[in-house]
Amino acid sequence: MSASSRGGPVAPGRRPRSTPGTKLRQINAALVELSGFRARFGDDLSRAFRAMTEVAARGIGVERASIWLVENNGALLVCRDLYEVTPDRHGQSDPLPVDSYPKYFSALSELRVMVAHDVRRDERSAEFGQSYFEPQGIGAMLDAPTHHQGQLVGVVCLEHVGGPRTWTAEEEGFAGSVADQLALLLQSVERRRAEDALRASEQRLEDSLSLLSAALESTADGILIVDQQGQVRGHNQKFLSLWRLSEAAVKDGNDAELQRQVLGQLRQPERFTKKVRELYEQPEAESFDVLDLRDGRVYERYSKPQRLEGRTIGRVWSFRDVTERRRHEEEAQVLQAELFQAQKIEAIGTLAGGIAHDFNNILGVILGHTAVARADLGQDHPVADNLKEINDAAERARALVEQILTFSRRRPEARQPMALSPVVEEALRLLRASLPASIEIDFTQEGEGFVVMADVNQVHQVLMNLGTNASHAMRAKGGRLAVAIRSELVSAATLPPELHLRPGRYVLVAVSDTGHGIPPEVLPHVFEPFFTTKGQGEGTGLGLAVAQSIMQNHEGAVVVKSEVGIGSTFELYFPEVDLEAAASEPMPHPVPEGQGQRILMVDDEPQLVASATRLLEKLHYRVTGCTSAADALATFRAAPDDYDLLVTDLSMPKLDGLALAREVHLLRPELPVVLTSGFFGELEPGSTTSAGIRTLLTKPFHPRSLAESVARALGLR
Repeated sequence: MSASSRGGPVAPGRRPRSTPGTKLRQINAALVELSGFRARFGDDLSRAFRAMTEVAARGIGVERASIWLVENNGALLVCRDLYEVTPDRHGQSDPLPVDSYPKYFSALSELRVMVAHDVRRDERSAEFGQSYFEPQGIGAMLDAPTHHQGQLVGVVCLEHVGGPRTWTAEEEGFAGSVADQLALLLQSVERRRAEDALRASEQRLEDSLSLLSAALESTADGILIVDQQGQVRGHNQKFLSLWRLSEAAVKDGNDAELQRQVLGQLRQPERFTKKVRELYEQPEAESFDVLDLRDGRVYERYSKPQRLEGRTIGRVWSFRDVTERRRHEEEAQVLQAELFQAQKIEAIGTLAGGIAHDFNNILGVILGHTAVARADLGQDHPVADNLKEINDAAERARALVEQILTFSRRRPEARQPMALSPVVEEALRLLRASLPASIEIDFTQEGEGFVVMADVNQVHQVLMNLGTNASHAMRAKGGRLAVAIRSELVSAATLPPELHLRPGRYVLVAVSDTGHGIPPEVLPHVFEPFFTTKGQGEGTGLGLAVAQSIMQNHEGAVVVKSEVGIGSTFELYFPEVDLEAAASEPMPHPVPEGQGQRILMVDDEPQLVASATRLLEKLHYRVTGCTSAADALATFRAAPDDYDLLVTDLSMPKLDGLALAREVHLLRPELPVVLTSGFFGELEPGSTTSAGIRTLLTKPFHPRSLAESVARALGLR
């Protein structure tokens, strides 16, 4: 069959003659042995082919037996094993191009066995030429084809070495049976390999499904898979838990019950169904939206088409719980707004710190000289009323500076335990005197006590600011100003989100009016400094900003609730303390006077030095005034024992008041010092004590406060 072979020409050896019965038994034995090859060799075709060629060659007594398989899409016949009996060896031959031997392959396609008694004269085998048969000594051959589903898949070739040979019917049948066994063997191997491939494919599919299931169950998102008609084809447990569904809602694939349960949880179910309908009408579309649930949860919804081999076969929905993230984002927005507010407060604080010194000096001069002039001229003098107007104007300016300093937290606090009810009642009495008769005032309290740790002046300021705002809201038509006070327990569960408070018991003061209310667009800005809706001359826009700043300084909070046309309510939260109500404030005592004590008065504002000197001299002190810290230090060093008290401003060029006090303290450690300033917020703790400072006096100061501070430092009170 081939032009070349690993075996050379083989002479036909002498073989024992065999009777027909012996020959038949030999063939049958070979067939029995061949029938067990499938079980014996399994998928090992190489070993099976070697054994098959040996059994076939010896079964009918031929020198050469070979097995060929059709490969390369039917283009080649490839030798898989060639057995030569006499040398007892296995080898291979060159492949045969199918289209080069048309008669031979035509015969194989039509016959069960192609029988060539004389290969030299048979035109079918003659296509191989004498170059193959003569060198190998081949005289006859039996070639049995193997078919599968009508296609040639292989050939069993039995070749007789020697002259022509007449093949018997039994030998021809044997060749066909060998080809049948080859076909069975190939089919068995193919079937087992197909089964193995199927099992492997099924295992891969099972592994993929397991991996997919694990991926679906491990994700934090709820996944729902539906087909083109919206029928449920898959889901994970997270989907059920997110929507609080049972397995029954998705068990039969019908989404009617599923939609009913989902829609019942949404704030806007119609928007949900509209989006679903749009996506089913546009199978290729992708989508993202946000779902708000009735109980406050927030979900992000994603939807993508599911494709298989280029076709859209369904849709995958994923739901992500972003409730906490949204809450954090809202908190971040609140913190951002608070930061912006704090930056504005800081800017105002810087402004206040910059102007307080000079402005307070100016106000101190005005108030001081006005007080001296009124005392010198008496109440009956023609200019007494003018002096009073000057004094009142200066007081209003001083109050404005105090509000700015309080707002910017540069105002010193004097917090102490106090009963809140008396302060509220006093503020209402003052408001009653300034409010028109068309505004009714109502005060109620639930219980008693209401002790808080607070600065009474600042609390009074908050109440006056809120009361004034309420009166402005009701001045057109009149109304009712209601103030209620009660004790309230604030827990972590009931704490309003807008309040930055520690859980505990608070005294709640609610100031309500029946005015025009605050528009929604204005409400977020009411606590901003210098924000006002009032007309020219009706307000500075600091009242509510100051109130909020004071409440924050008191570790409390202020909350506003308002409805246009109904009115507004401001709720003040003061931390309650477990103490007895503070005693009522003592009656004012007379202005203390001196007995000739010597005072060194230092300030870089000459007019302030002059007015303070005149005030103190009227109180029977002897005063030496200096307008520079360096001059004051030189004066003191010249006669350190000539002075009983040093009164010095804090902020002065070159040498400030604190440095001056330290220098004086080195010379006279026992000398008391009064330090004055518009604000003391930048003083380091302990710095005043080490410099001998007994008293801090805030500017601009009243004649009484100056007199009291001096008397206190000298030990006269």
